[in-house]
Amino acid sequence: MKKALYLVIFLLLTQQSLFAKFYDELSMSFKNDALFGKDQDYTSGLEFSYKKANSDLTYYLGQDIYTPEKKDTTIPIAGEHPYGAWLYIGVSKKVQFDNLQNDFKISIGTIGKNAKGKSSSNSIHKIIGASKEKGWDTQVHKSIAYNISLKSFYDPLNFKSDGYTVKPYFVADVGNVFTDYGLGLSVDTDINNFLNLYAMGERRQINKNIFLEGENKNGSTQYSVDKINHKNIITLGLETTYVENYNIVFEMIFNSKEYKTQTHNNNYSMIKVVKKF
Repeated sequence: MKKALYLVIFLLLTQQSLFAKFYDELSMSFKNDALFGKDQDYTSGLEFSYKKANSDLTYYLGQDIYTPEKKDTTIPIAGEHPYGAWLYIGVSKKVQFDNLQNDFKISIGTIGKNAKGKSSSNSIHKIIGASKEKGWDTQVHKSIAYNISLKSFYDPLNFKSDGYTVKPYFVADVGNVFTDYGLGLSVDTDINNFLNLYAMGERRQINKNIFLEGENKNGSTQYSVDKINHKNIITLGLETTYVENYNIVFEMIFNSKEYKTQTHNNNYSMIKVVKKF
């Protein structure tokens, strides 16, 4: 766990020197389930984003990694999450239609060997002293993958009071990676100019999740699990300005079980650093 923390600190320190001179806003987020003592299902994610001044477009580069619980066999254990990874680029845009605020995000990338899940995951495992994963040859295979995400807020439904704001919203994903839709509720609490606490709760109907369906390069689903058709998500977050022009965000994400043989809820944490200049 300590070595994983050192990795996060290293990434946070290097991200400014890599990109700061080119863009007006840069962020890096790192997701992992190690805080909950797990290493399975959705287990790790890394995403960089940048946004130029006076632009309503944000650009992304990211990778998500999925693994089973037991990783010391070349053939995955039946009923456990298939191996899978997604390497993608994306762009998001905020669009206002009268009282309807929409956040669109389009992502396109690759699933399979070219997503570099095997090398990335085993590199992290080497840093934290964990054993090497042996089943990546069975990973979900899809040469090209795309997804469109939408999050919409209807302003007349928002409730504002002294110190907090409550906002219902609609979410949806369409693509060959995920297809789902649902409703959510967010609560923001501004404690002062430097600290904001927030919470979100969502209920989603799941129609497609390529990482649970486990499609391999032959088009079969030999390594798959039976997905549950609904999902509940609770997010607890804290955002603070700890140095001038820097924001840090920390989230804990709690998910209900996503497939019938899942032994634990897939909970993970996220740390995000935003540099404005």
